[in-house]
Amino acid sequence: MLQPHHRLCAAAFLLDFAVGITITVMPFFIYDLLDGTETMSGTIGAITSGAYALGCLASLRFLGGMKRPMPWAAAGAFMNCSLFALSFWCRQPVLFGAVLSVGTMGNSIAWPAMHSWMGGEPNPRRRARIMGEFNIAWSAGLALGPLAGGFLYDMHLGLPFLAVGMVGAACALLILTVPHEKAHHGEATAEQLDARADHDRLGESCLHAAWIANMSAWAMVGVARMVYAKRLKDLVETGALRLFGEEQAPVYLQHHEASIFAAMSFALSFASCAAFLAMGKTAFWHHRFRYLAGLQLVCAAGLWLLGDTHSLAVMVLVYAVLGLFGGAAFFSAVYYGMSNPAKKHGRTAINETLVGLGGLLGAQSFALLALHYPMELLLHHTPWVVAGLLAAQGVALRVGKRRFL
Repeated sequence: MLQPHHRLCAAAFLLDFAVGITITVMPFFIYDLLDGTETMSGTIGAITSGAYALGCLASLRFLGGMKRPMPWAAAGAFMNCSLFALSFWCRQPVLFGAVLSVGTMGNSIAWPAMHSWMGGEPNPRRRARIMGEFNIAWSAGLALGPLAGGFLYDMHLGLPFLAVGMVGAACALLILTVPHEKAHHGEATAEQLDARADHDRLGESCLHAAWIANMSAWAMVGVARMVYAKRLKDLVETGALRLFGEEQAPVYLQHHEASIFAAMSFALSFASCAAFLAMGKTAFWHHRFRYLAGLQLVCAAGLWLLGDTHSLAVMVLVYAVLGLFGGAAFFSAVYYGMSNPAKKHGRTAINETLVGLGGLLGAQSFALLALHYPMELLLHHTPWVVAGLLAAQGVALRVGKRRFL
């Protein structure tokens, strides 16, 4: 029998496997069956991200006061997957977006509860290791889900929806087998708290800057997952997509846009998985912000490149860089949020709120601006936005160090 934290890792893999299918299929479902554009796709993506953020905010007090949070997490996971499965029969954009948004709010209960359970380990080194395993599990699901989603969608439009419903049921059953965190981890002793006091103060000083970086990362990921698919679809349909820079496009790149986009999404999530693996086994990044700043600058350059390139190889590389930054920012924010055990439930919910808020702002801003400006121009201006977010992170880091150190 798997250990409880391994069972929760398996549940996280399944849940984000389902989410990976969802985010890959959703734009093409909107384009093909709802006669939508990148504006509709971005708007629906933003609304679901906003619903997730609101759900996480609403759960701030709820999560901390729950005596048995895992049954609620199981119910939330099943709610998300089952409603996506039912959304296949929605042929009105408003209804489709509403069903997805309600389902997404189930995840706003599941994810904070699951992350908080992992953060209950009192030993910082062991906590980093099991949090790394957990993050690797869900990012692996998010990497493989798009491949399955794109393949199933190309076979039959309804298959991805059926698969998500089945995976959600299995995920919920696994979560129900996990005991209360204190029964598994125990509580921190006075000696442990004293030994890690300096480590925790450093974590507190970096927390708010890491939160802003995490929101920045998910804004970029929101653009990549919910809006850029339309540019890829246009390149495929016009025969302009190339693997590198060859004169004639390979036959496969002249069709199968869902599968091609799934490969790009896989690269993004696989890179996040690599970041989680490295961060779970090392400590060099602890309380050092230059790594997140450098990755953001590379991501800004990558988004600028996406505005011009017709090369699938370049697109995959940029998506991988976005995944590296997304993974590093997310792990940092969650890890620093566990510095104060009394506040870890609420901070986990806040961090997940910022994930949703970042996705909302990224997808919605591009969706609205795409009504008036070409996507190429919008992508060329993203470095200025990233520069502003980096400045905000610098201010937050300075304030944090002054307050806690």
